[in-house]
Amino acid sequence: MKIILLIVVVVATLAFVSAHVSQEDVVDSVAMTALLEKRLKNRGCAKKCAITALVMESRKNFRSCLKKCNLDKSEKFDNTALTLGLLEDLQEITYEENVQAVEADDVELLADAESTTEVSSKFKSGSKLRATTAVRVRSGPCTNKKTLTTVPSGGKVTFKGAAQNGCGYKWIKVSGSFGTGWTAENFWTKSSSGGGSSGANCKNPVHFPEFRQCDNRWRNNKLGSKTICAIGCLMSSVSMGLNGHNRKINGQASNPATLNSYLSSHGGYSGNLFIWGSVSKFGFSFAGKYSATSARAYVCSKSHVVILNVRNGGHWVLATGLTSTGFTVNDPAGYTSHYTNGQVVTTGVYKV
Repeated sequence: MKIILLIVVVVATLAFVSAHVSQEDVVDSVAMTALLEKRLKNRGCAKKCAITALVMESRKNFRSCLKKCNLDKSEKFDNTALTLGLLEDLQEITYEENVQAVEADDVELLADAESTTEVSSKFKSGSKLRATTAVRVRSGPCTNKKTLTTVPSGGKVTFKGAAQNGCGYKWIKVSGSFGTGWTAENFWTKSSSGGGSSGANCKNPVHFPEFRQCDNRWRNNKLGSKTICAIGCLMSSVSMGLNGHNRKINGQASNPATLNSYLSSHGGYSGNLFIWGSVSKFGFSFAGKYSATSARAYVCSKSHVVILNVRNGGHWVLATGLTSTGFTVNDPAGYTSHYTNGQVVTTGVYKV
């Protein structure tokens, strides 16, 4: 088979014309990269070019990189690059007649990726939901389904009670002016308000989105002399708190990218260190640092945001609730969803 990877990837990258790439598309690019790595074993220079182009979504990067590989046209590839079905933009790819079909084991991988199972949602049926970023609503629970609409950050829908796992996401059925469709659950937060409790086994009534500091959308953004992925756990935790309280940054929803950009240009860092008082403009007044025991009184209060220092002082997470033994959290590194009282070194508390 003659340089099938080149045919497929060049056509694929030409399809990347959207100026605004949603988070689900970026995740799909990562999935595509993983499959390419599995199928294109020991392909050296061409393999690296293809993977880089897919992750960066740049045909220019692919072409310039490929020129350095000095590939001979007679060179053959034993495996087909897996792109079909992994990105909505690649759905319309057509192969020349001499391009072989995806091998049987690849078909099984794709089938597994597209299968769906019914699950429960963290939202109650009838809940009003607010988008934490621009997010698509599709005709079915998978990224290869037709896009019905793109809901802007802050847009609202109603949860219809159904949820399914499929194509790497938990999907929820929602309704709005577009009708009824499916969307990835982790890009939504509950729009309604309510009371809280400072006792054991309680949850902050504000629903905070979960942001990962190494998300491809901002992982390589500079934070001081390093990157958000490397040292952005505290800033990412604060961005979740701001987003949950619907604070806008220059008119945009708070996330690690928008907050880091603001802080970088407004003296929000001292070297590589986050300055706690730098978000006072957004109504977050730094109340100080407290012990884990003292901070428990604020975790389930709607008018407070509590950030926990864990993992022997080397990591920060957002507290979302209390258990009898510790704290439930949104962890920007994704290590865990719970830390015990003894695992908390100190805390930072904001009054909202």
